[in-house]
Amino acid sequence: LMMESLAKELSEAAIDDSVRVIILSAKGSIFCAGHDLKEITEARNNEDSGHTYFEKLFNTCSELMQFGKTIYFSAAR
Repeated sequence: LMMESLAKELSEAAIDDSVRVIILSAKGSIFCAGHDLKEITEARNNEDSGHTYFEKLFNTCSELMQFGKTIYFSAAR
């Protein structure tokens, strides 16, 4: 999951006292601060119609929303 990778990196930053702010930015001309829609659509084809995937996704999102440091998103060209 894209969100799992993000959550892993943020959890490491969360315990690092030298990190005060997180800045997420694009590499290239495209930036997305949302979900991987292709990944979500493909999950619906799983045997359980994506139930396990969506439960994991929602739990990950919940953890990200409770992150204790400021996060900025940059989409400048």
